[in-house]
Parts: sequence; structure tokens; C-alpha cells
Amino acid sequence: MNGFFVTIKNSGICWTARKDYSGYIEIFSQPPAGLPSTGAGRHSHPIYTIPETGERLIIKQYRRGGLISHLNKKTFLDKNRAFNEMKLSQYALEKSVPTAQIVAAGYKAIIPGIYHLHIVSKMIENARPLPEFLCDLNANDLNSAKEAAQAVTEAILRLHNAGILHCDLNANNILIGSSSKNKLSAYIIDLDKSSVNNELPFNRRIKNLQRLDRSMKKLKDAGKLNMRVEMPCFSELYAKYEP
Repeated sequence: MNGFFVTIKNSGICWTARKDYSGYIEIFSQPPAGLPSTGAGRHSHPIYTIPETGERLIIKQYRRGGLISHLNKKTFLDKNRAFNEMKLSQYALEKSVPTAQIVAAGYKAIIPGIYHLHIVSKMIENARPLPEFLCDLNANDLNSAKEAAQAVTEAILRLHNAGILHCDLNANNILIGSSSKNKLSAYIIDLDKSSVNNELPFNRRIKNLQRLDRSMKKLKDAGKLNMRVEMPCFSELYAKYEP
């Protein structure tokens, strides 16, 4: 991995970046005003389009979620966390896990031992979060719902077969898009803090899927997942792959 990456410091941020993207470090460090963004709220990040190729990159600063975010929104103790996510994403891609490719990761010391973290990834084109996809389905789109559920299950199976246990497997960390054959594809993103294991016993895999099922239920209960079709339980779909 080291042969393809360079280390650069810009605007106080220590970056590790792919060589072919190192010329954009200044933009990664200080995204120009007026860039489009990925969405709203905590999940909104600037999108930069490379003029020469049209490739779009998501420039993200790590932010906390959950209750702790009320006290601490974007400072972290582990300066290598973004770099570790980049390494894990590269490993996942090498194992044919559908995920986003990360091209740069960096940290900026605020005070000794306290850091802001940054990461830049290639945008997965024509893909959107699983809840958004499901909410747009009509009542007669049952086949699309089943196809999406199968794509998600197979993507997670690849993830697990690579030994990766996603620490935050929830509906918003799964994107649904179309493949070159016009079939639905699923992508698993935000591998931050996920672990690589030599073996993943089937009971641990099922517990990981049950986490995803709980996130779906939580969205429904909060009125944020108003589906017109019923989705099968992911852990039950996955159980069919038990050896």
C-alpha cells in the first residue's frame, strides 16, 4: 500500500493520499465555498468534481453521532482512525466487497492528543441510501424490494467472508444502485472502526444482521421509513447461507 501513497501536510492537516490524487490536497484541506453537498445535517459533506475527468469526490470531516455528539461533535483521540478506515476499505475492495474507495485520509492536531479527522472518498454514482430507495418504491414494486434485499444480503455475505465485521451496520450505511446489467447492487460504506477477523462464526454474523434489522425497525418506529412494500428480515435471508 505504501508505494501508492504519499504523505503531505497542508493547512495543518497531515494527509496520506493516493499519489494520483495528491494534486488536490489543498482542495481537500479547504473545500471551496459553494460546492454541492451529499445531503443535510450531520451527513452533509462537500462534493468536489475533478475538472479533467468528471470524477466526484466526497470530502468528509469525521463527526460524532448519538448522545456524545451533544458534548463533542468532531474531536477524537485516535489520530490514525481515518487512515485505518482507508486501509480497511482498500482491503475490502481487494476482497471484492462493494464499498467506496478512499483516496485520502488525514488528521489535524487541535491540542496535543486531540484531533480533527478527515477522509476523502470516491462517490458511488447513481446510488442512494437504502431507506431513501425503499421509501420511493410503490406498492406494486415488490420485486424491486426483494431484489434490493437480496443484493444487500449478498454484499454483507462478501463482507463477512472477507472477515470484516461492520461495527455500525445500519440502514443508512448501505447504498442501493444499479449495476451495468441494470440489476440492483448494494454497497456497504463507513467501515470506520470495523474489525478484520481470521474467522467469523455464523452466530456473530447473524448478530451483525440483527443490528441492521433493528436499525430498520428504529427508522420505521420514528416515522422515517414509510415503505409501501414489506421488506424481508435481513437476518432471516442471511440465515439461508449457513454452512
